[in-house]
Amino acid sequence: TDEHGATAAPGVHAVGDCAAWFDARRGRHHRVEHWTESHERPRTVAARLLGLEPPRAAAPYFWSEQYDVRLQFAGHREGDESVTIEAGSAETQDLLAVYRCADGSPTAVLGMNQPRLFGRLRRTLATAATQAPVPA
Repeated sequence: TDEHGATAAPGVHAVGDCAAWFDARRGRHHRVEHWTESHERPRTVAARLLGLEPPRAAAPYFWSEQYDVRLQFAGHREGDESVTIEAGSAETQDLLAVYRCADGSPTAVLGMNQPRLFGRLRRTLATAATQAPVPA
């Protein structure tokens, strides 16, 4: 689909795990196979169908519970970022790690049992996700 969920077939839109949306930041289509994506994308399609301004794209997000650890990840990780531990540690299972591109701006965040700090950083990624293109 395009960045608003429209397919090549007139009047047909797609959301969910099967839909590969165009991501202007990456310059290509990709799927996010987590239920949070399926929950957020219909707002964009509905806005388009109603002729309204689509909501700002959120940074991709997923979470999982593994035993006593809540894992959360948001943003775009391309592989060449630096990673810093901003709080906690892996040993105590309560860390917050921030991925930063070469200019120092955050591109992704990983949290283990750090919901408050994670949420704060996740909100800042939404703006960055719509503004910064990924280098080719």
